[in-house]
Amino acid sequence: DRVLLENDNLTPLGRGDSLVKVMGELVDPEEIERELASLSQGMLAPGSFIIAAVPDARAEHALVPAFDSRVDPALVKQTLDFYQKTAPGFRRLKSVMMLDHFPRSPLGKPLRAEITARFSSNA
Repeated sequence: DRVLLENDNLTPLGRGDSLVKVMGELVDPEEIERELASLSQGMLAPGSFIIAAVPDARAEHALVPAFDSRVDPALVKQTLDFYQKTAPGFRRLKSVMMLDHFPRSPLGKPLRAEITARFSSNA
C-alpha cells in the first residue's frame, strides 16, 4: 500500500486490506481463495490462483478467478462448480482465466495487482 508524506503527516492512499464492494456488499477475495482451497481438499495450492476484483459498471467489481495454467482444469471446474452452487449472488465468480505466465514476486507469491491490471485493461 502507498502513503503520502506531507508536513510530517502520513496519509494512507487506498485500502489497507483487500476488501472490495460487489453489488453493495463488502467481499474479501482472499477469503474466497481460502474457501476454494478448502473445497478442493487442499489440491488447489495457495499461490496457484487468485481471485481478481475487476471494476464492473453494474456491480462495482466483478470477481474473476485466475489460475496458473499448470493447475488441472478438471480440478478447477469441479471446485468452482461446487462453489458457485453454494455462494450468494454477490460472491459468485465470473469466467475463469488461465494464465500461461503467472507473474510472481522474487519470493514466488503471485503479483495480485499485476494480474488484476491485466483483466482491467481487457474489460
